[in-house]
Amino acid sequence: MFIRKIACVGYHYTGAGVIDDLFRECDNVYQGTYEAEIRILHDPDGVSDLEYHLVENPHRLSSGLAIKRFIDYAKRNSRQIEKIVGEDWIEIATNYAESLSLIKYHGYVGGDLLFLSPRQRIHFFCRRVVNKLLPKQFLPPKDSNLLPSVITYYSRLDENEFINKTKVFVELLCEKANKDKKEFIMLDQFIGSNYPSRYLRYANDLKAIIVDRDPRDLYISRMLSNDRVLPHNPHEFCIYHRGIRQTKEDFPSDQCLKVNFEDMIYNYDDYVNKVLNFVGVSKEHHVSPLLYFDPNKSIKGTKLWQCHPEYSEEVKIIEKELPEYLYQYK
Repeated sequence: MFIRKIACVGYHYTGAGVIDDLFRECDNVYQGTYEAEIRILHDPDGVSDLEYHLVENPHRLSSGLAIKRFIDYAKRNSRQIEKIVGEDWIEIATNYAESLSLIKYHGYVGGDLLFLSPRQRIHFFCRRVVNKLLPKQFLPPKDSNLLPSVITYYSRLDENEFINKTKVFVELLCEKANKDKKEFIMLDQFIGSNYPSRYLRYANDLKAIIVDRDPRDLYISRMLSNDRVLPHNPHEFCIYHRGIRQTKEDFPSDQCLKVNFEDMIYNYDDYVNKVLNFVGVSKEHHVSPLLYFDPNKSIKGTKLWQCHPEYSEEVKIIEKELPEYLYQYK
């Protein structure tokens, strides 16, 4: 039986944390490590990129590099993901990536040079320097291998092979993360909000709550916090805001529920029930209501333009350029 998985997802600063907090109040949902994100399915060099290079466009020079980039991603993000999965994370991720390769052999292409160890870099640099200094009659052949210890990969999989191996990988991650062996596990930012149906294929029994927020509040929050992700200029902000919400298709209604941050606050009872029913958590398990998600506190994150008139001109631009994204207050 698979662990039942819940992903809370946003578009950056849109308030997905209210869903995280809501499920912290349920006694049959394991939270993992609070505020630790696991974006392995949709981040650049993550699982989705692997599928592109190994299944959709398996170019002869890219499949091995995609596997190496995935392993490198796992190492670069180990501090964050180990908080959720545990110390076995690098081993699990490496075993998964190598299981996707058809062969593993001594060799390299130009891109492999990016993944050399410090010792290999020094060896490669010294060989290049020596070769430039040697007289022509003593030069090694042009096709000689300057890095005989380097290993690379080659792969070409069909979709079913890739999906099946990935589901085993994801289930193992969730087993490791679900330390209290609860019925549900909560995974923060586990799928991407731009193309959810692609990422939902990578796991069994996964449902996602996608949270959006009024762009006026989103912009002012960005300015107050000096956020580095969202644009500063209001016109550029509108382009960015609209672009990242344009999906390839409608959200699959059986696996995705889209809510507004404001609805979770102003229509608390209705939307809490809606979210719990959607993922299958009975109300009896919501044992600590208002302990972590209190709408009377979260309401301070709404209608920020009323408290910050210094942004009135920017708000007018947003209202003009993004009318369909404004929350309709009753």
